[in-house]
Amino acid sequence: MRIHHLNIRCTDIEKSCKSFCQLYGFKVFGYWFPTSQDEMRLVLILNGIIICLSKSSDIDTVDDIAYCVESVKKSCDIVKTNGGQVLEQPHYLDCIQQSKVTLDNGSCNCYSSKCKNYIEKAVIKSPIGNLKHTLLNTDFYDGIFLPGFTKISKETKSNVSIDSIDHIAMAVEYGNANKYMTWYENCFNFSRFVTSKLENDFGLVIQTKDKDSGLRLLTLNKHPCSELALQGFDVEAHNNSVKFVFGESLSKNESDQITLFLKKHKGEGIQHIAFHTKSIIQDSLIWIKNGVSFIKPPNQYYEEISSTLDILNKKDDIIALREIGILIDAEHIYEPSTEQNRFLYQIFTHPVLDTKTFFFELVYRNNANGFGAGNIKALWRAMDKYLQDVKEFL
Repeated sequence: MRIHHLNIRCTDIEKSCKSFCQLYGFKVFGYWFPTSQDEMRLVLILNGIIICLSKSSDIDTVDDIAYCVESVKKSCDIVKTNGGQVLEQPHYLDCIQQSKVTLDNGSCNCYSSKCKNYIEKAVIKSPIGNLKHTLLNTDFYDGIFLPGFTKISKETKSNVSIDSIDHIAMAVEYGNANKYMTWYENCFNFSRFVTSKLENDFGLVIQTKDKDSGLRLLTLNKHPCSELALQGFDVEAHNNSVKFVFGESLSKNESDQITLFLKKHKGEGIQHIAFHTKSIIQDSLIWIKNGVSFIKPPNQYYEEISSTLDILNKKDDIIALREIGILIDAEHIYEPSTEQNRFLYQIFTHPVLDTKTFFFELVYRNNANGFGAGNIKALWRAMDKYLQDVKEFL
């Protein structure tokens, strides 16, 4: 089970496409008609990561995480058994059923009178807000992307070193995270992933210094591995599955970034997508040059992690890290038992789309698989300050 593509509904597709390409390095790959009745979707690509843009009349929102599965029918049966909703029943699609423009432009590699390339497809409803999951089996499809797609650009490589989606973070209502985790465990065979030694059964709890606000994080992964269980050979480092992170406020009456997201987004949904990069300093500088702005941690953050910076001083340009605003996991940076440096770099953009609820993250990992609690605290404080400065959020 792997992510095939994401779909983002945009109030202004042209503006969003321009932003994704000029700022973040995406390329316009082509356009796609999922069915003959559907509106056209723009298909963008960034080093193999595919995001589709479709029209929205109200908010900008990531509304579909599409997965490749072994059996679409079996997956739907599991969803129905667990009380889930199948929005679009399993069915087959080929290029002829879609549009002749697909064949004319060479997106399908079958040139016979009857197309022998086909996919199996269904759509299920996630319990989270407006999110859904398109389920695909592309084992018998030899074309580009999906039937109904027309390629318009040969250039798909970007100058950034982003190579995969690291995790997807969702903002949910108070008290809902556990039941959503259960749904994904039952329907997708995901498992709880413990991200830090500070985490307990309740999750990873992050609070501000005055404890006026905070959040609870719970993480799911396709494989039952956790950072706590990996003391020797780190098998999770070889697992490319994307983690789901659920974030909820610590009480119903919070006035924080989670509740502000829920209000602005008009419900639960995807708050950010984290891209893994091989060179976070280089890619951050490229994005800054393109016009991207990042959320800076509080000034005292780097003083608080001075011991961490001492360890990393021989490896990285600390001045660049501070100037850019890159966060560094300072909790379990060094494991004496393994004599390995374990560190995590993260940096977060300002909101990407007009609704101002969704942002990107860059992640660089070296023997680290979780999420640094210190980083999350710093981000929480930085985001709170940002929200106070930007009046339209409040």
